[in-house]
Amino acid sequence: MTLSTSLRAARRVSTPLITIRTPDMAMTTETIEKAVTNGHVAPLLVWDCVRGCQWRNGEGMAAAWHAMGRSQMNAKPPADPTAQNTFRTDLAKATIQLVNLLEMCMKLPEDTVVIVMNMHMHWDKPLILQAAWNLRDHFKADFRTLIMLTDNSAIIPSALRDALPLVEELPTTEELGAIVEEQFEAATGKKPDDETRAKAIDAVCGLPAFSAEQSIALSFEKKGEQVVLNVESAWDRKRALIEQTNGLSVWHGKDNFSTLGGLRSMKNFMLDVLQGNDKPRLIVLIDEIADAFAGSGADGGGDSSGTTQEMQGTFLSEMQNREYPGAILLGPPGTGKSQFSKSLAGEAGCPCVMLDISKMKSKYVGSSNENLHAALSVIHAISQGKALFLSTCNALSTLTPQMKRRFNLGIFFLDLPDFEEREAIWQGYLNHYQLDAAQKRPNDEGWTGADIKQCCNLAWRLNKPLMHVASFLTPVSQTDAERINALRQGSSGKFLSASYPGKYTFKPDVPAEATGSKRRSYSIKEN
Repeated sequence: MTLSTSLRAARRVSTPLITIRTPDMAMTTETIEKAVTNGHVAPLLVWDCVRGCQWRNGEGMAAAWHAMGRSQMNAKPPADPTAQNTFRTDLAKATIQLVNLLEMCMKLPEDTVVIVMNMHMHWDKPLILQAAWNLRDHFKADFRTLIMLTDNSAIIPSALRDALPLVEELPTTEELGAIVEEQFEAATGKKPDDETRAKAIDAVCGLPAFSAEQSIALSFEKKGEQVVLNVESAWDRKRALIEQTNGLSVWHGKDNFSTLGGLRSMKNFMLDVLQGNDKPRLIVLIDEIADAFAGSGADGGGDSSGTTQEMQGTFLSEMQNREYPGAILLGPPGTGKSQFSKSLAGEAGCPCVMLDISKMKSKYVGSSNENLHAALSVIHAISQGKALFLSTCNALSTLTPQMKRRFNLGIFFLDLPDFEEREAIWQGYLNHYQLDAAQKRPNDEGWTGADIKQCCNLAWRLNKPLMHVASFLTPVSQTDAERINALRQGSSGKFLSASYPGKYTFKPDVPAEATGSKRRSYSIKEN
């Protein structure tokens, strides 16, 4: 049901108090204006903390004239523009304080609609909350309505629990297409071709209408005699806006599978997902999901506030209701879990958004869950409901069964890379850091991809041979050998292998064919 439909339905039954979460209050005000003038014109007033109360139509001016007591002198407001401006100034001065406006609302005639902008800025003021609640029974009796606009992350206080909560959805792809065409024609004098239009829509999908319009308008640049649309520039602005949401950040790298060695089976599976019937438009990475939702079990795990359990419930509901696919990447640190997610986004040609649950947690009651709601709303808008969730994990012991089930693409185990995988990883990082591939390499038994990268990075940074810098490194398989072996043995036969088809089977490390300069060489692109 659209916001306009919901508003008209609420007006028909004389709903007195309404809250609307919206990403664009100006756009929502226009929506309200169209909805309340459908069939007849209702008096409409709008308040903000700078201009006080202002009327949006002639009926609104008459309603304000009556409420200010001016009708006792003149039944109708003045028609003269100068006199109207004088009255506008008087009205603004009298209502610049929100509580004064709410008191004046008692005197408004029937059928009047009053819009309060940024009501969430006043949630901590008991006097204002009480004044708003006092209107409930009076407005219910004669079809008056107080509409309170808030931002998407606002928490509706319990004092206004009687208010009808509504949401202004972000613009659809059709609406964004109209914005793109309008801006393109204004800048170039012609309509965009289908490919440009589609890419431009993708670059602003998930943004409010005003932000989308501004982003497209600012992305035109001159190339010779032509004006062209720089879609990447629009993407940069979109990334910046996404990162304004608590707990969301966007990976800015250019990785793909050609820069990631090993993990052959998981790569092939995810490539099939990308080429299937429901290709994802967004990769969502949750690093260390077990830590993010620690304390969400039945006993709360020490979380006496219930915040983590509530957030887990919200997340699970979103995964189920939206039917998002997902996979859990389990394995020792440094085996490429996070890097795989970023590289998959590169293969898909879509963004990788990192969802950090810990950054959403707040000391204020209800704020944490509202932050998560807001982040998930942004994810849904950007992906158009086609997001693929990938979560990394070093241990599954604290992850609830419900959480495991929501990741319906399975749990993949990323083991310490074997000889061939390490060869591919070495080749990739030697090329990346432009190091001599023929030089002698250290004994890399038990090394992870992260260990190999660190060795190559240090060799490049110090301008020293690999054998020299290796003496300053301690692989994770040595520093945390007991826990890693327990994880490998405990995962055997239970989870899918990221390296080969079928379930993972634990095999004790076998010495490599060679540990000196005589090594087989594999290209990363073969993976």
